[in-house]
Amino acid sequence: MRVVGYVRESSHPDDGIPAFVQGEKIRAWSRQSGHQLLAWFQDVRQEGHQLSRDGFKALLQQIERSDIEAVVVADLAVLASDVTIQEIMLWDLRLRGVSVISADPSEMRQFEDPSTTRVVIRDLLTRVEEYRTFLESTNGPTRALPAPYSNAEEVIVELLPAVERQSQDRPTN
Repeated sequence: MRVVGYVRESSHPDDGIPAFVQGEKIRAWSRQSGHQLLAWFQDVRQEGHQLSRDGFKALLQQIERSDIEAVVVADLAVLASDVTIQEIMLWDLRLRGVSVISADPSEMRQFEDPSTTRVVIRDLLTRVEEYRTFLESTNGPTRALPAPYSNAEEVIVELLPAVERQSQDRPTN
């Protein structure tokens, strides 16, 4: 199988697995499984710069241009610390025709456990995709949600005249 590695350090130096350790886990997994590691994409901390997702963006571009079959990570926390974000990223990669493999075998068993939160998230994402497909089939708008506001868009505000309120006071005799 033609695979690429993805490494991402935590934004906090004391958290997560360092990039070189992640890389060694991915190399070891590739050797043991007999798969060809074609390339490497990484997002690492740099002095004076915020941790970005440029490596992940480059990975997505490479997936579009080549016949990569899988992305290997040291563990799923590399994608994101939040399970929901992890599942969104996994879903997106699957839609692009790529599998995601964790070099940690215990994490791969999580994918088979039907009682996890992951199953609920996957089901929700599947329903969103089904709805998007339905919208496309109707030749109508394809966005299920409103487009984000852009500063370039003109906003029209109509001011209405104030409504006079009648007094609630009762006349006294």
